[in-house]
Amino acid sequence: MSRVLDPEVAGGLGDESVLDTSVHPPLVHRLHFVVAGWLGDDLIQSFPVYLMSPRLLAALRTAGLTGFSVNPHCRIAFDEQVGEELDNADILTFEWIDVHGTAADDLRITEDLLLEVSDRAWDTLSRFSVNHCEIGSADGGEEF
Repeated sequence: MSRVLDPEVAGGLGDESVLDTSVHPPLVHRLHFVVAGWLGDDLIQSFPVYLMSPRLLAALRTAGLTGFSVNPHCRIAFDEQVGEELDNADILTFEWIDVHGTAADDLRITEDLLLEVSDRAWDTLSRFSVNHCEIGSADGGEEF
């Protein structure tokens, strides 16, 4: 059974982001992600983008998962008010992933604009830190 994920929101789009807001969801062409707080998950978001740790990305690639690609047009920075508080700068190495999958892929965006992952993808994701991610069944049933 596929799952719908609502990952940790660790920040937001910064002033240097370039996006087209004439469509919904907005198309982000260049991402400036400003970290406002991070609880340590390997998968994070700020609508409409998802970012993941290099180790999670490597695992997804090794597993041969489909429906996403890395977008290199990304810069991550700390909000000036929290930069001193975060002693672990691992989040600065996160990668922006474009999720473009269809029903046949492992990662896709639902009609409700949520991230849906296949069982195969969940088998990989669940081995990483997703402690602050809300997880539900794709059929609208139980939450995990």
